[in-house]
Amino acid sequence: MPLRNGIPAATLSKSSAGPGRFFRLELTYMVTSSLQLVKSGGGWQLLDGGKPVLWFPEREKGLEIATIMADARNLYHGLPTAVEAQNDDGEFEVIAAFA
Repeated sequence: MPLRNGIPAATLSKSSAGPGRFFRLELTYMVTSSLQLVKSGGGWQLLDGGKPVLWFPEREKGLEIATIMADARNLYHGLPTAVEAQNDDGEFEVIAAFA
């Protein structure tokens, strides 16, 4: 299975070269997009690929906009996109994913 953020994952497949078959290593790339909502300055910062893009005073409004952005990115560009947000313990939860 390919890894996130364009990191290649190797798949092994057999060639049809007869006895003592050779194996061919194929690299596949899966470019994914990640939008993360993190606590910041008394509100919530939206990060796009780790870079800050927007700030929201309320978590729910940040999640609403991030989900719309992720859906649009997947629809118009075909990029699998996930929306993640920090919970009260500071851990990330996947809120939505568009593939």
